[in-house]
Order: sequence, then C-alpha cells, then structure tokens
Amino acid sequence: MYDDFVISSIKDGITFDVEELNWFVMILDKYYPNKKFGYISNRIYDYSLNPTTYFTSAMYEKLNAMAIVCYSEPAIKTALFEKTFLKSLLKFSRNGRS
Repeated sequence: MYDDFVISSIKDGITFDVEELNWFVMILDKYYPNKKFGYISNRIYDYSLNPTTYFTSAMYEKLNAMAIVCYSEPAIKTALFEKTFLKSLLKFSRNGRS
C-alpha cells in the first residue's frame, strides 16, 4: 500500500468473489479513510475472479483508477474480458506497455 495506490498479487489458485472483495474493501477503508486511490492488479499468479465483483467495485467511490499488469497470454485474455465490465476505470499493461 502506498500513499495514492495499492498493488495486489492474489495467490495462485484463489477464487476471488464478493466475500473476498468485501474483506479487501474493509482493509482499503482503514488505509484510505478519506482519500481516493488507484488499484494495480499484478497478475503474477493464476487465480479465478468472479467478474460480477467489478459491478460492486465500480460503485466504490474512492477507487479512481485500475490497472492490470499481465505476464502471460491467458492473463491478457482474462484482462481483456474483465475490461468489458470496467471500461472507464481499467487500463492494463502487456509486458509493461499499455
């Protein structure tokens, strides 16, 4: 966690769903109580994400930017699919390039 953004790397094999999102938001609220911030997903590992969690995170008013850093073709394909849920917030990087 940094002053204006957070970077996460979700463990291999995790299924990230609404329950995990709620836990994550609770931590973010403690660290960024009165401040907007950006979120960077560092996709080092392979995990499952329920794309409907993006509907909930899109309503999180403190989140003002998102980025996904991908290291493999499957991760890029997943990120492109997820991008359809968050067109206004999400950027992703392919090997360090947007």
